[in-house]
Amino acid sequence: CLDGLACTTDICCAGPGDPVPECTAANTCVNVEVAAGCCESHAECNEDKPPELFCRTGFCIGSVCRYGPAIDGCCATDAECDAGDCSVGVCDLENNSCIYEPIENCCVNSGDCPEHDDPCKAWICKDQECVEIDVPNCCVPDNPDGPDQSCDDGNPCTLGYCMLMSDGFYRCRQVLTDELGCCTSDSMCPNDRVQCTTPTCEDDSCVLKPVTDCLAVSPYRMTFTEGHAAYAGQYQTLENIAWSTASLSANDATGFFEFDRDGALGPDQYLSFKPNAGLTDYEACAVMPHFRTSFFSYATLGYDVAADWNSGTSYIRVLGRVDGEWIDAMVLDEVVVTGNLSEQHRNVSLPSELLNSENTQIAFCFAGDHSGDVNELMIDEVVLAQGRAPEIDEPANQAVNVGQTRTITDAVRVVEPDGQTVSLTLDQRPGSWVQLINVTRDPSDPTVWYADLRIESAVCPPGPPANYNILVKASDGNLYDRKGFILVINGCEYDN
Repeated sequence: CLDGLACTTDICCAGPGDPVPECTAANTCVNVEVAAGCCESHAECNEDKPPELFCRTGFCIGSVCRYGPAIDGCCATDAECDAGDCSVGVCDLENNSCIYEPIENCCVNSGDCPEHDDPCKAWICKDQECVEIDVPNCCVPDNPDGPDQSCDDGNPCTLGYCMLMSDGFYRCRQVLTDELGCCTSDSMCPNDRVQCTTPTCEDDSCVLKPVTDCLAVSPYRMTFTEGHAAYAGQYQTLENIAWSTASLSANDATGFFEFDRDGALGPDQYLSFKPNAGLTDYEACAVMPHFRTSFFSYATLGYDVAADWNSGTSYIRVLGRVDGEWIDAMVLDEVVVTGNLSEQHRNVSLPSELLNSENTQIAFCFAGDHSGDVNELMIDEVVLAQGRAPEIDEPANQAVNVGQTRTITDAVRVVEPDGQTVSLTLDQRPGSWVQLINVTRDPSDPTVWYADLRIESAVCPPGPPANYNILVKASDGNLYDRKGFILVINGCEYDN
């Protein structure tokens, strides 16, 4: 009964209807087709195939029809027309080809959306639809040179500029003003690094407010120059720095204190006393804030002093007290002015009566018989600190020949009684060819320091005399000493 076809079942019948209904008699052959979908050739799979498979090629594989992917450009259903973004695909069954129709107002990205005529609004693409939005922080330029009024944020310390950003929109950019000391709160005001004054924001500007009843601690330093450029020009009176005044005579001269720059202690600001002509028998004091000396074994007051003398005798006195009246205070130091006094530095050790106190006060008092005796009395660089100041042995004058190079061993000797580290510098010298080198501590005495003086190719002064004034400074970080010596250059020749 074998017919050689894969899609039939070959049967020898046992009788009518046995074993399959197609059997009509015994000992007869029937060839029954198997289930639908069986195939003998590729052609069978492409004949009379369903409409939805029109664009797909059939292949007979293992007697079963298999269909490949749709032929490009051909369709039998809408599903085969993949439209992508912003279009709809429909299958034209007459031609078995896709027709694509755009979706109205659809977008892929914001570039597909139109430009808005309002500079502070925009169309953006969201879920394939153009949506109108407000541009955040948008502005409209109103001043070609800036700043722009539309960007005024109300902060006096910023300038607002309407600027074109990388996304194509204008937005406000705030820039700090160049005005030093501008502020809107106390926290914006820089530290002036001066005790007894508090940086405060007042009327959009940083100002220094004196601290009432301030108790200063070691080290206290007053240079009479504002501690930060933001406060430049604010030191006008002693009250500005939390100092006060006192008069120790019937003729009150406390109104003649001022801050100046033009005298011997300039060019930076210093405290000046310039009494008016005609004032007699005066003594006016500039009083420092209260100072804590609790648990101090030693304390030292350092200051610079100078005087522009006219005639007669005047005095600069340093007074100290813990309580009582200033007229009864201790005299800690006195400078007798009987001629012009160039800048000098003085150190004063506080006596034991002024130590271990929460109420120590120091005053600088200026006195004279007649105000016409002096043009100006000056102090500067006031330091009040725990401990003792380093002391420079009076340096010997030195001499070298013009063009000579020489090292003078142990030219400077310093005693630091508290055993602290000392720095040695030249506060005044003719140039870098004069320098201190080899600053060392004496290994056998930790309170003693030495430095060598190095002179490289000595140079003559521009005119006679052929010498230079050299000023040495020794500092322990708070207190210091200054001493000078003369450097003579031999062999200098000058035209008469």
